Amino acid sequence: MAEKSGQKIVTIGLVLGLIFIIVFLAIGSIFAKDTLLPGEETSPSNSQSTAPATDEPSQTPEPTNTESPTTEPSEKLEIVKMTPADGSFAGCSGTFGTQEVTITWESKGAKTAFIGLDTDNAKAQPLFSNLPASGSQVIDFPCSFGSSVVTVTVESSSGDLAHKSITLTN
Repeated sequence: MAEKSGQKIVTIGLVLGLIFIIVFLAIGSIFAKDTLLPGEETSPSNSQSTAPATDEPSQTPEPTNTESPTTEPSEKLEIVKMTPADGSFAGCSGTFGTQEVTITWESKGAKTAFIGLDTDNAKAQPLFSNLPASGSQVIDFPCSFGSSVVTVTVESSSGDLAHKSITLTN
């Protein structure tokens, strides 16, 4: 009797296993859209054209003018003039303290200016910032230096930079 109940359990297990496999395959075929059965052909694409089929060639649209409108070239960004002249004496009476020196500049195409000491980019290392595009600024020249470079950097509204440097001596 124990042998018959063991056979029933095995038979029930096999039947349930087969049912599981059939259900699994049925569900898989529902979700498998790209599966082909023997004898089926592939189509070039899944999209369908809504245009009617004709033997006439399609018309090519006429070319349009792709030239961009001409614009005036932007004003060249530059420092036109800077004083005092390169190599000028700062006016120190010794090697202690500072001496006031007026730096004057005139630029074209700039919106703002910066002044820096011993740098080639006064915007990156400003002594003075957000100055007018053309103007003047008094700086304190350190008399303990034998010489020092003063740089004016101007910036255009598009972010371009122009630099001009002079060396002041003690």
